[in-house]
Amino acid sequence: MASPSRGGARSLSQEGSALVRSVRLRREHAMSAILRVGVSKAALARRRFLSSVELRPSLRLPSYPSSAQSSQESQVRPGPSYLGGSGLGSKSVMSRAVEHVHRSSSQTASLGGSSIAAAGDGPPPEPVQPLPSCVEIERQQLTAFALSPEVCNVILAARRPSTKTVYTCCWNKFVAGCTNKSVDSLSAPLSEVLLFVLSLAQQGSSLGTLKGYLSAISAFLRLPDQPSLFKSPLVSMFLKGLTHLFPPTPFIMPQWDLNLVLTYLLCTPFEPMHNCPLQLLTFKTVFLIAITSARRVSELQALSSKPPYLSVHPDKVVLRTRASFLPKVVTPFRVGQSIILLTFYASPHPSHEEERLHRLDPKRALPFYLNRNKDFLVDDQLFVGYVGAKKGKTVQKRTISRWVLLCIKICYALAILPEQLLHPQR
Repeated sequence: MASPSRGGARSLSQEGSALVRSVRLRREHAMSAILRVGVSKAALARRRFLSSVELRPSLRLPSYPSSAQSSQESQVRPGPSYLGGSGLGSKSVMSRAVEHVHRSSSQTASLGGSSIAAAGDGPPPEPVQPLPSCVEIERQQLTAFALSPEVCNVILAARRPSTKTVYTCCWNKFVAGCTNKSVDSLSAPLSEVLLFVLSLAQQGSSLGTLKGYLSAISAFLRLPDQPSLFKSPLVSMFLKGLTHLFPPTPFIMPQWDLNLVLTYLLCTPFEPMHNCPLQLLTFKTVFLIAITSARRVSELQALSSKPPYLSVHPDKVVLRTRASFLPKVVTPFRVGQSIILLTFYASPHPSHEEERLHRLDPKRALPFYLNRNKDFLVDDQLFVGYVGAKKGKTVQKRTISRWVLLCIKICYALAILPEQLLHPQR
């Protein structure tokens, strides 16, 4: 059989068997126009095809063989080279052609436009069911007491939202550890709980953190005859042993001098306040109210700038938290408690020193701060953002804490500057 000229179109002899068989060659047969592959000289050098595979409607190809037998039968039998050029035999050509056909059919099927059924395809994987939330776990446990949904909602409101968030994080981590061991988290034995806590201790968690994990696990895990993990003698001895094996490291609070900070709050760039940048004015106002009120940062974040929550008197300023705020300890005395800040060195000032110390009065700083924010104020929170997308909007508790820290750092940075930079008029 003469070898055809290089570069011309070629065809295969006939279709392969339907259903599960791929295209096969039969030796010494004339080829029909079922599969056409256009080849150039450069493509032969790269061993690549230039044109796509053409199929007749009657040709049926699976995406992959359904058995080992069909896989063996789909292999190309050795035969003479039907394409001209050295180094490119019929086995190489057909294996690449069949691979191209399989890839094209699988891509078409993934797009939903192919009617070719892939032989041997198993059932689709079942969707992963999400784990129930901690609130749903508690709700299911409360239904065992035959409580109404209204009563369950009241009981679920016993924990603060921040506590629920912490418990959820701790519980999810415990569930992940149980899943790796194929253990049901809701019925895990005490041994698994203690192993989990021990792994956290070995990773460097403090004793307070370990007790927090035990509290979260105890809220959702019910051991036989034990309403709480902390009631178990084994847990008490285990925690005592952890304190001996992993003694707590004392945390040394960074020392800072209040007098130094107050001294530099009297100078530039914090004074005069009508020329003070809004950022530094915010830092100074937050710092003065924080140290004079001695309140938690959560209470500072809940202060309002609107009456009747803010009222300014000749000798004092009265601050109140918003009505929706709940303090850490919810008691009638602490809910809605007023913060009264008396005037520091009220005018008239008999001496220059008292006039200078009056610059540390929070009642004096508040009007400057509120006047600068009134044009872009969005929320009624007292302390709002001063730049960017948060300008005039509510800020988080950690932001207020960071402002107090930055105020201290700026004052310490000013302490190392030359005296002439602090008092250029001298």
